[in-house]
Amino acid sequence: MSSAKIFLRATALASFAVAATLPLAAATASYVVPIDTNTNGVIESSEIQSVLNTAKGVVFLPASNTYSLNATLTITSKNGVSLVGEGVTTVLPIVGNIEGVVISAGTGCAVRHVKFVGGVGHAQNAIRISGGNEHAVQGVTFQATYRAIQLVDGIGPLLTDVTMTGLTGDYGIKIDGSGGTAKVDAAQLHNITGSSSGTNIEWLLFGRADGIEVQTASLSGSKRGLRAYGATGPKYVYTNNVTISSPANEGVLFESGADVLVNDTTITNSGGTGFGFGSSFVGGAVLTDLTISSAAGHGVSIEGGRDIGILEPVITATGSALTAGTGAGIKIATACSYVSVTDGSVKGGQYGILYTGTTTQSDNQNVKMKNVTLTTNTVPSSPGNLEGPPASTIIIDNTDTTRVTLTGAWTAVTTNPGYYGANYLHDGNTGTGKSARFTPTLVAGNYEVFARWSANVNRANNTPIDVIHAGGTSTFSVNQELNNGTWVSLGVFTFNAGTGGSVLIRNAGANGYVIADAVQFIPQ
Repeated sequence: MSSAKIFLRATALASFAVAATLPLAAATASYVVPIDTNTNGVIESSEIQSVLNTAKGVVFLPASNTYSLNATLTITSKNGVSLVGEGVTTVLPIVGNIEGVVISAGTGCAVRHVKFVGGVGHAQNAIRISGGNEHAVQGVTFQATYRAIQLVDGIGPLLTDVTMTGLTGDYGIKIDGSGGTAKVDAAQLHNITGSSSGTNIEWLLFGRADGIEVQTASLSGSKRGLRAYGATGPKYVYTNNVTISSPANEGVLFESGADVLVNDTTITNSGGTGFGFGSSFVGGAVLTDLTISSAAGHGVSIEGGRDIGILEPVITATGSALTAGTGAGIKIATACSYVSVTDGSVKGGQYGILYTGTTTQSDNQNVKMKNVTLTTNTVPSSPGNLEGPPASTIIIDNTDTTRVTLTGAWTAVTTNPGYYGANYLHDGNTGTGKSARFTPTLVAGNYEVFARWSANVNRANNTPIDVIHAGGTSTFSVNQELNNGTWVSLGVFTFNAGTGGSVLIRNAGANGYVIADAVQFIPQ
C-alpha cells in the first residue's frame, strides 16, 4: 500500500472517528445494559457476554455498577457493536491471567470510555483486535494491566485518547500481523499517553504492518518510546507531535522497516541513543523538526538504510553511556547511503556528525551535511568532507580585525585607487619583518583563493604570498605593479574545516612597497 493510499484511507475513516466522539444518544438509537442476573452485586463477564452475543449496537456499562472480568469478552463477526462506559469511572478489573476483550472479524466494533485495571497474575493484553475492518478503541484507560492493546490483523483500526499507566509487562500497544496473509493495514493512533516508572515497557511496538499513523503521543519512562522490529518491519510509518521522555534505552528505534516520515518529535533524557535506525532498516526516511536533548548515547544513530534525510534537527547528546571519545550527535555507519543532514544544530559527546567510513566512501555513498551548526563539538565532523560548501564566497578585507593578524607596523592609506573596501595597507617599503595573515572560518572542501591589491610602479614585483591549506603551504611570488583592483587567482586548494587555513602576505626580500588589501575564498 502506497503512502498516498494510507492518507486516502485515513480521510475515509474521518467520519468514523467523528461519530465515535458523539454523545451516546447521537451515536446510536438504542443500547442495552447488562444486569446482575445472579444478584451477587457484581456484573461478571458471563453477564456482559450474554448481552454482547445478541447486541446490534451499544452495550452500555454504567459507572454505578461493579464489574469483574473473570473471563475474556469476545466480539466476533459483529458489525457496529460497541462496549461503552462512562470514562474512568467505569472500572473493569481483569481477574486472573486472561485477555480483557477480543474483537475479531466484522466491521466497526469498538471499546469506548472504560478503565481496565490489572489484577494479580494478569499477564495478557487488555484488548486484542485480531481481524476485521475499522474497529476502534477510544477514550480507554489501562492501569496496571500487563499490556494494553495488541493488533494482529485488520484494516483501518483506530486507537484514540488512550491512556496507559503503570503497565507491568513488555509493551503498551503492539501492531504486528500474525503471519501468513495476516497483517495490519492503515492503523491510526491519536492522542496516546503512557507513563511508567519501570524499565521494561516499550510503549509502541510495530512489526508487520502497512501504514501506521501516530498523531500526538506523550510517552514517559520505561524502556523505549517506539520500536519497529521483525524480518521486514513496518512500512509507511508517519508520526507527528510525539514527545518521549526518560526512556531507559533508545527513545525511538527502527530496527527494520521502510518509508518513514517523522515530524515534530522531542526526545529527552534517553538512557541510550535518542533516535536509531538499525542495520536491517531498508531506508526511505525523513525526520523533520527533531529535538533530542541529553541523550546518554548518540543523538541519532543510523546503522543501515538509504535515502535518509534529517531536516533542522536540534540535538544534544552527552555520550555518557558510551566509551569515552566515541559519542556523536549523529552517527552514520559505512553501510548507509544517500544520507543528508540539513540546517539545525548538532552536539555530541565528542563528534558533531560522525561517518564511520573514509572520505572517499562518504563521497561515493553521498553522505553529506549542509548548514548545520557544529561549532560546540570537539570534532565538528568526521571525515571533514561531510560538510558542504558555504552558501556564499568569503571575502576578508584588511579592515577586518577579527580575521586579519598583522605583524609589524603597517600603514592604512587610500592614496591609489583599485583597493577593496575602505583602504589598503602598505609596509613602508621596509623589506623585511612584516606580515598580514588573513584567516577565514571554513567548512571542509576545495576553494579557489584570490588576492587583490592597489597596483603602482613603486610596488614590489616579487611579493611573497603563502597559502596555508590541508596539504601544507604553497608560496607564490606576485607582481604588485600589475593587475590593479583585480582579483588574482592563486589556485585551488583543499582546506579542512575550521580556521586552520589562511593566506599570509609577507615583505621578506621584497623589492618595493608590499600591499595587503583583501583575499577571497570561492568554494568549488
